[in-house]
Amino acid sequence: MITNIANDRVKDLAVQPDGKIVITGDALERVASQYYIGRNIFAIRYNADGTPDTAFGNNGTATASYRVSTVCPVLNEPHNPEALALQPDGKIIVTGYVAFCDPSPTNGYRGGAAIVRFLPNGQLDNSFDSDGKVLNSDINSANAVTLQSDGKIIAVGQFGNPFGNPSVPYDFGILRYTTNGALDTSFDGDGKVVTSMEAYNDNARDVFVQPNGKIVVVGESSVLVTGFTITNFAIARLNSDGSLDSSFDGDGKVITDFNNNSLDSISRAVLQPDGKILAVGATKSGNSSGIPNVLAMARYIGDTPVNRAAQFDFDGDGKSDIVVFRPSSGNWFILPSQTNAFYGFPFGQAGDQIAPSDYDGDGKTDVAVFRDVVAGAGDQGYFYILNSSDGSFRAVGFGTQGDLPMSGDWDGDGKADLAVYRAGLMAGGQSYFYYRPSSQPTVNFHTIPLGTSGDKPLLGDFDGDGRLDPAVFRPSTASWIILKSSLNQITETTFGLPTDIPVPADYDGDGITNIAVFRPSNGFWYTSQNPQTNYGGIQFGANGDLPIPADYDGDGKADTAVFRPSNGAWFLNRTTSGLLGVQFGINGDKPAPNAFIP
Repeated sequence: MITNIANDRVKDLAVQPDGKIVITGDALERVASQYYIGRNIFAIRYNADGTPDTAFGNNGTATASYRVSTVCPVLNEPHNPEALALQPDGKIIVTGYVAFCDPSPTNGYRGGAAIVRFLPNGQLDNSFDSDGKVLNSDINSANAVTLQSDGKIIAVGQFGNPFGNPSVPYDFGILRYTTNGALDTSFDGDGKVVTSMEAYNDNARDVFVQPNGKIVVVGESSVLVTGFTITNFAIARLNSDGSLDSSFDGDGKVITDFNNNSLDSISRAVLQPDGKILAVGATKSGNSSGIPNVLAMARYIGDTPVNRAAQFDFDGDGKSDIVVFRPSSGNWFILPSQTNAFYGFPFGQAGDQIAPSDYDGDGKTDVAVFRDVVAGAGDQGYFYILNSSDGSFRAVGFGTQGDLPMSGDWDGDGKADLAVYRAGLMAGGQSYFYYRPSSQPTVNFHTIPLGTSGDKPLLGDFDGDGRLDPAVFRPSTASWIILKSSLNQITETTFGLPTDIPVPADYDGDGITNIAVFRPSNGFWYTSQNPQTNYGGIQFGANGDLPIPADYDGDGKADTAVFRPSNGAWFLNRTTSGLLGVQFGINGDKPAPNAFIP
């Protein structure tokens, strides 16, 4: 397949959830067969079979131009897109730089970081800075782009003297925009961060956001040594507010020199599942053009990832704990795995639904209940939360009578969000998830329609992007209906029997929630096949047991486990530590790991 626009260059590509392929680059435009006046930004979309998607733009191609009336003798506003990102709603973001004529010196130019957003049909999105385009001349280029979980846009490139004065060094430039195209003033006060890596020139090449919201920017940094330039790998890590993260090598910056007086450059970087940062690029010993480049790769120690399988971890040791709520007295009883010394305290009352989760982001599960009927509050429901970080208590109005609590990290910022599921009022009636994102204080709630009356709501990160996905189990057809947040696409899978209890969890430790069921009639667990592992079916438990899957041994994998109400016994089938039986609780107690299992 060949697509000819006119001296065109492809810089980046991505695949949409529906299989369509989007590429971006630039196209050279010629006027009157005399001279080239620059390159426009373009995005081309292909169908999965490689044919142009004629429903996108003009026969598959969308273009954007920042061209103004000023004309230089040789150069007129060349557009050089470098990267693209796909939003969950189908919109397409393209970043790069635009070079503008500068009156002095003659034929000189200055650059600006350009960001364009196209609608899914290829038209410019006028809700983005009113015309679909933003330009920032403080940062000379936007070499890479990524999206935060809250939809904000981060672009990185080079900051420095716009007129190319060699005496003025270049630094890392980082921009963050809100979803409407305005600079985000919560990011270092003005939406812009400039970071000097070394004494001479720096250039940011790639960026990604960790699940905990920290921003990793990679590129190269150069210094002058005895009359010539050497370059090194350069990595900076920023907190979500734009400040340098001092927990990363002491000052938030790392420089790596592969060989003395070498030319090293980073092209891309990724975050491994274990939290380490892997960067790849090239190195060349010496400063001669005759010496070839060779592959260079470096790995850096990053943050320890949150063990999402241990979500009922009340003491923060990475293992789920044995915990019950006693509705008859409103007491919680906790047996922490770290000390094995149980304690109890009152928090809640009869009729409350338990909603334990990490609401303050300290790595420990907080005791919490949801009360859907509160005296004097009308239809207003309330969450009551005991923050483990400082022992403070808070009551927050959210939800209404009949709602089910579905708390968890819906926005990917490392903190649990208030959330409820509201079933349809009549047979076949629309059901809804509602959640209040902790990362967006000004947003009261988001509404997600999914499921109908009779469906059972589920909690899980079924695509591994660090955010909960709305999902339901439909007993009438034994169907799992999941809206994956990374794709904004609904999938439907038949698994289990109508009488099974859905028990989604990450049983194989790959960071993705598995589809799984517990069959109460015979105590069997059936787990869906992941590409890596097929767990099939195992028997663990008996009729009448409550399934309580969680990571009780801290290996990153959820263990099959049951609570037996008849005698208050816990039976844990730990993947690395073996079987364990514990007497803890009485008939009528609600085990914490069963909180969100329908």
